[in-house]
Amino acid sequence: MDDQDDSNLSSVVARADALMQRRRQPAPEELPVLTEVVDPDADLPVLTLEDAIEVPQVEAEPPAPAELPPPDPAVLNIIAHELARRLGERLAAEIPVLVEAAVQSLLPELAKELRRGLADTTEEAIHDFLAERERLAKIQRRN
Repeated sequence: MDDQDDSNLSSVVARADALMQRRRQPAPEELPVLTEVVDPDADLPVLTLEDAIEVPQVEAEPPAPAELPPPDPAVLNIIAHELARRLGERLAAEIPVLVEAAVQSLLPELAKELRRGLADTTEEAIHDFLAERERLAKIQRRN
């Protein structure tokens, strides 16, 4: 490397260093300080707590609410149809889940009821069958 390249490199480095020095944040000891001297004998205003807190004035009667103009029937119709559409979509999505949950909660009780009903019906059918057989047997013995 020759002297001219070294000189150019040093110049670039020096300019970059100068730019970085300008961009550097001031150190805490370089912060500006207030130099104005306040006369201790001067009449200075004092802020009290009452001055700092603004107390709202209480009105004897609250203001009447502003009356709104009656809604446009066409706008109400649009809102009603949109609400009905959204409600229908929500119900269509939710009802199968709700029915499934209800069936799942009732399923054990339904199974018990079905077993009891089947047992009772079977017992009655057997009882009726046997009673009928006894009647037939009595009729045959008489003949």
